[in-house]
Amino acid sequence: MMRARTAGELADLCAATSREPGGDARINYCHGFAQGVVDVELAHGKPFCFPSPAPTRTATLQQFVEWARESPDHRNESAVNGLMHFLTQRYPCK
Repeated sequence: MMRARTAGELADLCAATSREPGGDARINYCHGFAQGVVDVELAHGKPFCFPSPAPTRTATLQQFVEWARESPDHRNESAVNGLMHFLTQRYPCK
């Protein structure tokens, strides 16, 4: 069973490629997890603001992977908190 307890684990899943065994499943998990977090957070307010036009989910998650690799101190945050930390930093509401 796939799980992403930490931001680092989520970033590792999001970094998968379809060319590797099980890669499609990891990518799908990543995208589904991220979409669920975004939907719930946006339903409870606007903690971050995507620009218009909004970036693709794939592009945003690639940026999340880079952020997690460059910010090892954030890799141990919970997956939800880490993703939210990234989104609020990357797409602040002005």
